Amino acid sequence: MRRTWNSDGDGGGRRARSLTPRALAGSLVAIAIGLGAATPLAAQGYRVHLDTRMQSVAYRGIQAESVAVSAIVTRPDGSTYTPDGYAAICYQGATMCTYYVAGPSERGVPVVTSADFSIWGLGVPGLSIRGSTRMGFDAGTADVWPGTKPAMQLLSGYLQYVTDAFTAELGRTYVTNRFGFHGFDGIKATGRAFSDQLSATAYGGWGLANDVALPVNSPALQPLDEYQPQDRQWIAGGEVALRLPRFTGRVLYERQVDRRSDYFVSERTGFDVSMRPVDRLTFTGGADYDLAEQWWGTWQLSANYILPHDYASATVGVKRYRPFFELWTIWGAFSPVPYLSKYAALEVHPTSKISLNTRGEIYAYDNASVSTPLSSVDSTGWRWSLGATVLPVPSVSLQWNYHLDFGPGASDRGFEAYATWTPTRALMVSGQLAKLQRPLEFRYDESDVWAYGLSGSYRMIRGLQFDLSVLRYQESRIRPDANVFDWNQFRINAGVSMTFGSGADRPDLPDAILRIPDVGGKR
Repeated sequence: MRRTWNSDGDGGGRRARSLTPRALAGSLVAIAIGLGAATPLAAQGYRVHLDTRMQSVAYRGIQAESVAVSAIVTRPDGSTYTPDGYAAICYQGATMCTYYVAGPSERGVPVVTSADFSIWGLGVPGLSIRGSTRMGFDAGTADVWPGTKPAMQLLSGYLQYVTDAFTAELGRTYVTNRFGFHGFDGIKATGRAFSDQLSATAYGGWGLANDVALPVNSPALQPLDEYQPQDRQWIAGGEVALRLPRFTGRVLYERQVDRRSDYFVSERTGFDVSMRPVDRLTFTGGADYDLAEQWWGTWQLSANYILPHDYASATVGVKRYRPFFELWTIWGAFSPVPYLSKYAALEVHPTSKISLNTRGEIYAYDNASVSTPLSSVDSTGWRWSLGATVLPVPSVSLQWNYHLDFGPGASDRGFEAYATWTPTRALMVSGQLAKLQRPLEFRYDESDVWAYGLSGSYRMIRGLQFDLSVLRYQESRIRPDANVFDWNQFRINAGVSMTFGSGADRPDLPDAILRIPDVGGKR
């Protein structure tokens, strides 16, 4: 039985205060200052990478309108339209009909700056501070770009201590495994033995929301409204891994608990395995089990074989995917249906300058156990792709990909082509051309989109790089009514990145060599 939130309980005890990003960052800085004051930092070093990106994207949605039933025009096939030709929806007994028209064109201009930093040489061998932050805002007039609030986010920030047999991280850190990306404010520790062949990891703390660096109770995650948790969840988990020359395996476990009610948010276990019984043949697989729901989640099994001299490689596999939702969300009540897919891929290298690849997949959804007496719905689909990469000269790369995808309710087909020229290590110029055709089974629309443009990057000096791209999108819509609107637009992307530091991690070269200026990106 699915558990629900108890908004009045406090878990039977005092709740610990949530650790905010500002408080966490301040704590890390205070610890670093304290360590520096207590111990000589003759070998202290740091490294910072800054990256700023901006793009301009236009949006145009639809807005609902209404018209009196008496004004509706009914065509011979029974379809209903407004007097000016818009398809309308009329319900029996209603006095008004609904139809949709194109909304205003809105342009978002998100600007995002991220910073990754490392500080070492704190007086204790193996101790360092590492972190990543992001600041973003929408410079457009419409403020329509998602994910720009809050403006400042601490993605990670932790003290790290490393020895040959042990690694520990304290602060805002994360784990990445078959359960996904989970961040938390707490501690993660890994022990290693037998020349790293055996390792064990344990972690725990105040959890963040799935796949984002925000607490689940953050206002930025609205509109969850009354269903949104009031407190951050506890998270605890771990894994044991074994790494041998021809075998790698690990077992995982993770639990998340609502701090207010002591109910489970989620509880899962799983495993991953990779085996190489003979040279060039590898089997991989894995599965996860939802202990809270008491069913198997996603599992997969594949085999890969590489021909001698790496002339070709082939992969076959099967995968069963089941969507996962935490117990506090409402989505699990809709009983998401899993699907089973079977796929095969082949990559061929006839010469060192030519690479060909193809991939095919068929899939089918499980029986949804619902009745649709008035319509027949297909539950199977397939997709296929074909691609090639050619290197005519060392400084030029040509790529081409074609794909087909036919699934329940929709399909798409199209291609992408890229040409990249790299005359020096400091300069790269690329052109692209793409087309996407997407007919939709249950809608009026059938659209073709062309995209083409240029992009480039230039590294002026060591550690400083500029990027710029201009893309043009042109769409043509096929509809039987008047609701055809202009979606054509230019998209501009620009960015600058910079890396600097104390130089303590640079190779130990003579000063005369380090003073040689860069020419064309080469020494």
